[in-house]
Amino acid sequence: MKKINISILSLLITIAIGLTSCITIMSLPNGKTIDKRLVGAWTGSETGQQTKGVYKEWEMIRNEDGTYIVHFKTKTIAKTREFTEKGTWWVEKNKIFEHCSGPNKADAFKFVVINKDKIKLELLSTGLNVENPNYTVIEKRKK
Repeated sequence: MKKINISILSLLITIAIGLTSCITIMSLPNGKTIDKRLVGAWTGSETGQQTKGVYKEWEMIRNEDGTYIVHFKTKTIAKTREFTEKGTWWVEKNKIFEHCSGPNKADAFKFVVINKDKIKLELLSTGLNVENPNYTVIEKRKK
């Protein structure tokens, strides 16, 4: 009888460990949630989707505490510009929200995790003027 109880207990512990390793959503102290699959350093680029004739690349670092920092580089025929943005991020179902400091509303994207190193972001709303209303980018995990 003891042998069966120990076997059952071992099985339950194994299942519990397995289930907790599958959980990707994490609650933050402010009540918002993040998806741990999106934490880390990511790179992306696009041409002309946000602003006609402008190439834009970035490195986004999403932290587990719900903060982010993103370094942008934009290029036109005439000049190159670099700037940094800091803010907070969170998820709600399959949407990711990024809010930089200031009075603007958060940018909202539908996200799809293609694999552990690649995500697809489709713009749902932003406070910026966007050239392409179907703005979509792929971000890749920085190695």
